[in-house]
Amino acid sequence: LKIVNDNYGHRTGDDYLREVVTLLRRHLRKSDSISRFGGDEFLVILPDCGEEEAQSIFSRMEEDLQSMNRRGRTYPLSFSYGLVQAEAGDEEDISSLIALADERMYLQKESKRKKRGGI
Repeated sequence: LKIVNDNYGHRTGDDYLREVVTLLRRHLRKSDSISRFGGDEFLVILPDCGEEEAQSIFSRMEEDLQSMNRRGRTYPLSFSYGLVQAEAGDEEDISSLIALADERMYLQKESKRKKRGGI
């Protein structure tokens, strides 16, 4: 987001965030929720959703995003995510789960960056 804000302005950065959220919402069920968690980070909660199903949802989101990018965008849209599964009665608190998801998201982001050649 910083690159978009720096090169195209904060209004374009806000548009970028809205487009990504719109894309995310298209794939979520009524029971799911999405909340802004930081500057360009969002927390998505998928109740009664296994890890395989969640992975499939995010894979479809990424496919849609790539399709949007192929339509001649000024700047490419992208996102990274970290999946964490929790069950009722698990001992971990929400802060620990969010920290683990954040760690996994950054690992994915680094992996994507390396595939693109360090961009």
